Amino acid sequence: MNGKVCVVTGGASGIGSAIVQALVAQGAQVVSLDIAQSSNAAGNLENIQCDVTDRNRIRQVIDHTANKYGRIDVLVACAGIHNTFPFLELPDAEFDRMINVNLTGVYNTIKPVLSIMKEQNKGRIITFTSIAGVIGSLTGAAHYAAAKGGVIALTKSLAREFGAYGITVNTIAPGIIDTPMIAHFRDKAEAAYVKNAPVGRIGLPQDITGLVLFLASDESSYITGQVINISGGYVM
Repeated sequence: MNGKVCVVTGGASGIGSAIVQALVAQGAQVVSLDIAQSSNAAGNLENIQCDVTDRNRIRQVIDHTANKYGRIDVLVACAGIHNTFPFLELPDAEFDRMINVNLTGVYNTIKPVLSIMKEQNKGRIITFTSIAGVIGSLTGAAHYAAAKGGVIALTKSLAREFGAYGITVNTIAPGIIDTPMIAHFRDKAEAAYVKNAPVGRIGLPQDITGLVLFLASDESSYITGQVINISGGYVM
């Protein structure tokens, strides 16, 4: 990854933060976007405060990145939210917010990046779905599963459309990963999850980073349109 220019959304915490740290450690120039961080730069890491639902702001940041560093080699679209509601008690506004962050936010980020990568005739895009997007919600979060299912369809469609330009588009489907995003249901969900996960534990952010590094590298050039589960065997 030495010298590659990588953009990571949701880079301030959880899985996104672990990915940022792994890319920096491998020598990449990383631009981390997150709604919950201040804008600053040090070494080969630049942090930019950014809300993925703000389409104009995202475009400004992507243009800034391409102009400053000359290209964008890798996009990791990791920003997301999660909450749970019984479906008949789900507020309409909460459904809209979930789709806006977890699906439309991915669209907002990918579209300007793809324009740059198409001109380069090369690029790696890694999105984040969830096993909920593959098998349905395990925790009473149908709206979350719907958004993540949309990410899968978007990923596969873009892989088909842009493969001829040297661009690969893949998505990672984590199971339950121990991050602040799951704090509201962690204790309740862990026991049930571990019973059905052959490795006998929930995941850690560091369980995700190795696959991200591989998919971001030149070695993954013949892999595209894939949904890759990282769930300790919960989904096979």
